[in-house]
Amino acid sequence: MDVSTAAQPKAGICVPVMLTPAQAKDIARAIRTELVTECGGTLAAPLPRPGDIARLRTIIDLYAAQLEALDWGKPSADIEIECPTHLLETIAQEVREDGEPGVKDGDVAVCAVVAHLLTPVD
Repeated sequence: MDVSTAAQPKAGICVPVMLTPAQAKDIARAIRTELVTECGGTLAAPLPRPGDIARLRTIIDLYAAQLEALDWGKPSADIEIECPTHLLETIAQEVREDGEPGVKDGDVAVCAVVAHLLTPVD
């Protein structure tokens, strides 16, 4: 599902979303993959510019904090992540528009957490 960050309002109100250890592991894996993607091109350049290095620091710090919140994908119990309500509403609307039958509210919430955590860094 495409959640455009340009159209998203400010963070606003957040609600807690419970993630199982398996969901946390999957989301942590997605974050690690996104981190490699974000950093790969810059690090492949022969001489990154100072601005590139500052951007990488920001990305690494952000993703490290997110992975820490997910207990690095290895939680021993369910964990709670705060998720902006606007993402829950956006994804629920997309599910309705796509005519996806049988999508559970919990699945929409997990998708919203993923969208929230993988929001690109500008």
